[in-house]
Amino acid sequence: MENPKNRLKAALKNGERQLGLWMSGGDPMHVEMLANTGFDWILIDTEHAPMDDAGVGRLLQAAAPYDVSPVVRVAWNDKVMIKRVLDVGAQSVVVPYIQNVEEAQAAVDAMRYPPRGIRGVAGMSRASRFGAIKDYATKVEDELCLILQVETEDALPHLEAIAGLDGVDGVFI
Repeated sequence: MENPKNRLKAALKNGERQLGLWMSGGDPMHVEMLANTGFDWILIDTEHAPMDDAGVGRLLQAAAPYDVSPVVRVAWNDKVMIKRVLDVGAQSVVVPYIQNVEEAQAAVDAMRYPPRGIRGVAGMSRASRFGAIKDYATKVEDELCLILQVETEDALPHLEAIAGLDGVDGVFI
């Protein structure tokens, strides 16, 4: 089995305009309903919504049959939070409140397996299709999309350096 292609990452790389919406609820039926409305992406917001990792997994499952790219905004720039949403199948992640290059690099590192990063290895995760994706740990990075959220005036002087880091696919201001 091959690693699924990340349509959002490919579209951003090609400079294609992408339209989407934010999902703050935890009901898979709502994701399923919205996934079929023609938007390019749906952001599952765990920063400002009461969702756990299992709930995120159910929302990703609800979106899977549709031609939409699910994106997960984690609650904080935390390697464990990032690892968990990746393990339940997120390919695109938004990390909020990035203030400088060091914080941006920490998010990049959390998305990558060693030796390029610090993501812990789990052989039987939903992300690897429970071990069915051949060479998942060495190929997954190609299809992961990291968008960093720069949301304060203090962070703006660092914007160019943050956006220029290898492993950053976009910046949300």
